[in-house]
Amino acid sequence: MSKVIFAILILFVLSGCTQTAVISEKKGIITVKGPRVAWGPGHETQTEAAQKSADDYCRSKGRGAAVFEAGQVKLFDGDYNQYSCAVPHEVVMKNNDVLALLDDIGSCVRGNIPRLDDLTSDAESIATAIGTVCSRTINKFVDVYLSEREATDGFNKTFREMFVTSQNKKILPFVLTWRRLLQEGWKKEQEPTAKQMPNKLYGV
Repeated sequence: MSKVIFAILILFVLSGCTQTAVISEKKGIITVKGPRVAWGPGHETQTEAAQKSADDYCRSKGRGAAVFEAGQVKLFDGDYNQYSCAVPHEVVMKNNDVLALLDDIGSCVRGNIPRLDDLTSDAESIATAIGTVCSRTINKFVDVYLSEREATDGFNKTFREMFVTSQNKKILPFVLTWRRLLQEGWKKEQEPTAKQMPNKLYGV
């Protein structure tokens, strides 16, 4: 009987010594199994080995360094760590589809400024009006941007909420630039071009 118990214990030990590796990825979350830090619940599971395994996996997919999300101890099985593994913002902003949609936002804003700016309302109110008119174009940009980021659902939700909240502030520089152009002699009925109002005014 004691030999059987000893054999079982050996199996448990060996199961906890398996190589640290990424075992799954789902909705932007990767799961790393190992190495086992200790037996029993209540210990910290995150280790340099687990982080390195996650980092290597993320970078092999052309993404940024892994971000630790949570750890879990499974008794008689091993230690598990979850990491988010998103494509870096700088990489996404080089994507042709993303850049094309950013152009669409710039075109929508520039095209609506002459029509919506009554030159009596404050600039923030005009930015709000333009944001409402261009909301469909902006939402499409956010959808594609987040699709390319391949981040977690939590990140997507937070980013979308932040983007909508700051939408009018992103358009405000266009309005201020427009009014400066008018002061310099630009005709109100003449739509500004990307040269006068580059897309970079719309910070992402």
